[in-house]
Amino acid sequence: MSGAQPPVIVWFRRNLRLCDNVALARAVETGAPLLPLFIDDEREEGAWPLGAASRWWLHQSLEALAKELELRGSRLIVQRGAARDVLLALRRQCGARRVFYQRRYEPAAQKMELRLAYDLAEADIEIEACAGSTLFLPEQIQNGSGKPYQVFTAFWKTCLKIGIDTELAPAPTTLSAPEKWPASLDIGELSLLPKIDWARGMSASWQPGECGAQRALEHFVREAVGRYEEGRDRPDQSLTSRLSPHLHFGELSPRQVAAALQGYGGGGAASFLREVGWREFARHSLCHF
Repeated sequence: MSGAQPPVIVWFRRNLRLCDNVALARAVETGAPLLPLFIDDEREEGAWPLGAASRWWLHQSLEALAKELELRGSRLIVQRGAARDVLLALRRQCGARRVFYQRRYEPAAQKMELRLAYDLAEADIEIEACAGSTLFLPEQIQNGSGKPYQVFTAFWKTCLKIGIDTELAPAPTTLSAPEKWPASLDIGELSLLPKIDWARGMSASWQPGECGAQRALEHFVREAVGRYEEGRDRPDQSLTSRLSPHLHFGELSPRQVAAALQGYGGGGAASFLREVGWREFARHSLCHF
């Protein structure tokens, strides 16, 4: 237990992992007690709410994250409502004046972040928006005229010229807990699971959560990446990565993928890294255009 030092909030969004989580690492560096927080705020998704399969996955991923936090002496606080209202309430209840979170680049999420920065500043709450969902910040990659790219090939050449940082922030072994925990919903109260259990096939085929993401990455690099370049177009063979949902929910960072591919020669690793580059370019384009 920590003394009377006020806690800092680590707001988990699409970064449901402990390893290479920049927001979490920055919060740990403060030395303050941590309040790990997930907010069920539909405003963040705008006109693109999560579908039933994504909601099922999110439930499993939150359960996995909560277990990993408990192993480190912490817990996941789950709240529902507007992020602004939840964070202001925690300011009043716990005295938390600092919030660390990972940036998102979808239009609705970006607009929410801008409004949130203004509202929290008015309440004397300091926020730190951290990188982590991409290899490069969207504003970092520019053409010779200082403008964002509109063609992938030129964009990716510039990324490779700059070089990918593969130094990963390790998962903390212990987390400092506050003297008193605020109230929290049970994950089940978010009603993310389907009322009719049609997800048994998904449960048999996938393991949501950070551990499942790590296993999928290790399996792909060990068993398939060498044949990925020619095998990715063969639906009769299991030579694709199956990493998409893990990356989507941030159970795995793209930097972890790049780090795992280091040391593997041949076209397979370069070909797959290029596909990660397309994901990067999509966020670059979404952010700027």
